[in-house]
Amino acid sequence: MKKVRLLIVSANLAQAGNERWIYEVCKSINKQAFEVGVLSDKKYLETEAIQNFSNYYYHALKKLGVQVYEFLDTRPKSSSFSRLVNRARRLARHLVGKPKSHIDHSIISLLQKSDVICVIDFYNYATLKDVIHKYCEGRFFIVLHSHKIQFDYDPYVWFEKDLNYRFTYACPKQVEEIGSSGLSLKENSFFFNPLILDLSNYPNLFSPILNDTVIFSVFTRIARTKPIDVFIEAFAKIHSQLPINSVLHVYGEIQDKNYHQELIEAISDSGIGPNSVIFWGHSGDMAESIRNDKVNVYWGHAMNASCGYASIEVGAMGVPCIFWNNDSMTDYKSILEQTNNTMLVHNRIEDFVADNLRYVSDQELLCELSAKQRKFLTERHDISERIKDFETYVASIASSGGQGQGNRDT
Repeated sequence: MKKVRLLIVSANLAQAGNERWIYEVCKSINKQAFEVGVLSDKKYLETEAIQNFSNYYYHALKKLGVQVYEFLDTRPKSSSFSRLVNRARRLARHLVGKPKSHIDHSIISLLQKSDVICVIDFYNYATLKDVIHKYCEGRFFIVLHSHKIQFDYDPYVWFEKDLNYRFTYACPKQVEEIGSSGLSLKENSFFFNPLILDLSNYPNLFSPILNDTVIFSVFTRIARTKPIDVFIEAFAKIHSQLPINSVLHVYGEIQDKNYHQELIEAISDSGIGPNSVIFWGHSGDMAESIRNDKVNVYWGHAMNASCGYASIEVGAMGVPCIFWNNDSMTDYKSILEQTNNTMLVHNRIEDFVADNLRYVSDQELLCELSAKQRKFLTERHDISERIKDFETYVASIASSGGQGQGNRDT
C-alpha cells in the first residue's frame, strides 16, 4: 500500500487557529496511509530556539516527527495591500520563471513530489499561486478558516476567475463569500472542514455559582484584533445589576501594551473597581485555570459557527459559553441556526447583558446550557470521526487529480 504524501503550506506556525488545525491533523491522521509534511517560512521558525507565540507549533510538530520544510520566504514586514500584492507577484514570477537558487528548486521539487497540497488560507495561495497552478493543478485545495471581513482588502483578488478550485470551509458564510466572488466552481468544490481536535478526554468542569460570586472569563490575546473592550462594557453593566458579586478573569498574553493600557483606563472610568477585572496573562493550561479559579461562564467572539478553538475547548469542558458577534456583516441569527441554537450569540450589548443575567440568576438553566453546549461541541468537532472524513477527501484528490512523484510503500 502506497502512502499519500500530503504537503501543508502555511506562512508560519504560530500559536493560533490555522496552525492549531495543522497540528491536530498531523497528530491524528492515519500514519499508515498518509505521510504529511509542512512547508513554512524559515524566518518565523528561526525567531527563537524555544517555544514562543510565533513558532509554537514548529516545535510541537517536530515532536510528532513531522517533517517541517523551512525554505519558504514570503511575508513582507508591511501588511499594506499594495506591498503585499507586489511582493507576492515578484516572488511568484521569480519562482516560476528561472529558478536558480537552491530554495527555488527545493520548493518546486517538493510540490512535484507531493500527491496533494493543502494551502492554508488566502495569503499562502497568493504567494505561490503561479507555482501551484503550474506544477500542482488538480492536486491542491485551500483551507478557509477566515472571512473577507477580517482583511483590509478583498482577498479574492488573488484568484483567477476561469480556474477551478477546491475549498474546505468551517462555516457556510465562507461558501457564500466564495460563491459571490465570481469564481468558477464545480459541484464538488466544497468540503465541510470544521475545526477539529481530540475531545475524548476533556473533563466536565462545570462549576455552580458558589459563595455569592460569579466568575466570568475570557481566553484570548490582548490585542486590537481580539477586541475586549466590548466585554469590559458589558461586564460593567452586569456587575452593577447582579445582586451578588461578580469578577471578570481575562487570560491572555499582552501583545499590545497600548491597547492593554486603554482597557485599564476603561475599567477605571467605568467605576467597576480595580479588583473586579483581573488580567492573568497567558494560560498555559485552560483546564487548570478553569478548575482552580472556579470559572462559571465563558465569553468569546463568534464570527462564524465554528467559534474558534478556545471556545470549543472551554465549551467541551462544560463551561457555559455566551458569545459576542463582532462581525457586522454576519447575521448572528444564522450562527444560532447552524449551531442548533446551542451557541448563544448576540450583536447588541443589551441582549448580551440580558442573557448573562438570565443564566447566572438560574442555576438549573445554567447547568442545562452547559450540558447542551458540551454535547453539541463534542459531536461536531471531535477529531475521532472528522479525521476519517478528511482522509477520504484527501485520498479522493490524490486519486482523481493525478499522483505526485513521491509515493512511498508502507
